[in-house]
Formats: sequence, structure tokens, C-alpha cells
Amino acid sequence: MDFEIFKGHLIDAGLAEQNEITGCVESEIKRIEEIAGCKLPLEYEKFLENLGKSGGKFLQGTDVFFDSILEIQEWAVELLEEEGKKNILPRNAFIIFMHQGYEFGYFLLGESEDPEVFFYSEGMSYPEARWKSVSYFLESVLADEIQVLQG
Repeated sequence: MDFEIFKGHLIDAGLAEQNEITGCVESEIKRIEEIAGCKLPLEYEKFLENLGKSGGKFLQGTDVFFDSILEIQEWAVELLEEEGKKNILPRNAFIIFMHQGYEFGYFLLGESEDPEVFFYSEGMSYPEARWKSVSYFLESVLADEIQVLQG
């Protein structure tokens, strides 16, 4: 994915100003990799480099940025434990977003450079494959947010 084009779409849609789009620095990405226990998939790493700290109004209300990415790993497990489903999350799952504490998305580490994104919401029996890749997840969310803005 070309993140310069992606950031341009955020700005053109009115979801962010240039100065509101901030990526993670290398040491922050390394910290996330330490939590993950391995190198992150390329497309997710590119997301972190380009928008990892802030994307303006993009994904507002969803924990997806650096300030919460480390905590959501635990929050997702806690949600599943509360539902008695702690064993349904694969060991190599890495949570990339959590929304309002009741739903989250993840990919499987070591699968590919642009892995499939799975979705789980409170009350579901099992997570489901929802987006064919991290880049597709980001593009889909952006398209949805633009559609909402345009009414």
C-alpha cells in the first residue's frame, strides 16, 4: 500500500490535517515487536511508520494507535476470559484494534507480509476472517468513514 496516497485520501476527505498524521519512530516499532515476540508484517509496520501515533479523525474512538496498542493485547484476552472463551485466540494472534472494549481485530504473526485480519465481537462463538489483508482492512475502514462523512 502506498501510504502517501492513503494519507492524501485522509486529508482530502477531511478526516485529518497534515500535522495530525503522525507515525511511530523506530524505537516505538521495536517496542511493539518486543511485545509481539517477532518482526511485524511489512504492511502493518508501514502503517505504524506512517500513522502509528495519530491519523486525525481516522479511526477515532478505536484503540489502534501506539498509545494503546500495547494494552489492547491484554484487553482482548480479558474480554475473551470474561466470556469464557480465552482459548479461541490463536497463540500467534496480534491485536491491531479494539473498539469500545467489546470488539477487536487481529492478524496472525508469521503468516505473510500483509496478513488476513480476523474480527471478534462480544457474543460471537468464534472470530471470523473479515478482511483479506491489513492493507484491505485500512482501505475498507477509510472507505466506510468517507461514506459516513458524505452522508
